[in-house]
Amino acid sequence: MTPFGNVTEYHITPTATMPRTPQKILQTHLYQPSALSKEPYPVTFKRSHPRCTSRSVRIDASLQRLSALGLSSAETDTLHQDYLAGSDHDATHLLYLVTEGSVWGISQDFQHLLQPGDLLVIPAGRAAWIELTEGSAKATWLHFFATEHWDFLKKEGPTVHPAQDVKGFGTIMELLIREQASQHPTRDTVARHYGEILATYIQKALHDQAEPSERLGQQQLHRLHEHLFEHLEDPWTVDQMAARCNMSGGHLHLLTKRNFQQTPMELLRKIRMEHAATQLMQTTQTIEQIAEQVGYGTAYAFSNAFKRHSGKRPGTYRQQMATERGPTEIHEAQ
Repeated sequence: MTPFGNVTEYHITPTATMPRTPQKILQTHLYQPSALSKEPYPVTFKRSHPRCTSRSVRIDASLQRLSALGLSSAETDTLHQDYLAGSDHDATHLLYLVTEGSVWGISQDFQHLLQPGDLLVIPAGRAAWIELTEGSAKATWLHFFATEHWDFLKKEGPTVHPAQDVKGFGTIMELLIREQASQHPTRDTVARHYGEILATYIQKALHDQAEPSERLGQQQLHRLHEHLFEHLEDPWTVDQMAARCNMSGGHLHLLTKRNFQQTPMELLRKIRMEHAATQLMQTTQTIEQIAEQVGYGTAYAFSNAFKRHSGKRPGTYRQQMATERGPTEIHEAQ
């Protein structure tokens, strides 16, 4: 982990949750992952040597679905011996996935030696420590704000269970980090798609932690999302989407707000605009053709909707995306 903020050095005394070797000089940082945090909270780690190499995901406007899930920070770390990081009171939910080596995950009345493929979940409001005493390890960690969406995590306390497709999860993280570091004009669009995939991995990883009723709602939303994507040209209403999920329009509204912080129609509009952006970037279809594909009766109505979503008209967006890709045949209705 790489906390940041104001730094002070001190000799810390053991606490009930502190790992086994607390007597060394430590640093404490006020950790505030984003402006959405209500309060900074202290995170402490060993100072003696640079024991961690980190690469972080930048949480910005292009990662809308991850932001909707409440993701506050995410990194991939390479750790070396004598590493310790954590807090006696973590204000966010921690997901910690070990990909190589082994580390200790520690909280109140909880201590577990994490092996490759283990996913540690520590709910907000508890101590959360990671310690490596020898050798090296690699891990990916994510912090989520303690929103209503993740309330079910608090019912179980710290848990460890096998992660699905660890290699795939790590690959998506690496691709997202690499894309954000690039200077290509399509960077945000590509990063957004990687972010969508990462969000799906996260939801699957936490799927078994949810209550049966919450799990059913998430499954219904996932199936609805897939069906909408395959039928973007249809003139959807909230009642039609709700019927697809075998629920009332009011209940669908509650589920989409809880899981995506969007209304059903806002979610539909987002899926349509993201598909349209991909078509503008990767095909030579006319604006009228793309408008019809995503459910708009006229190019004018589609152009206005696309500008509200992206800040640019479709033609301007297409030209900008093509700037560094060389001459490309583009057919656009005037």
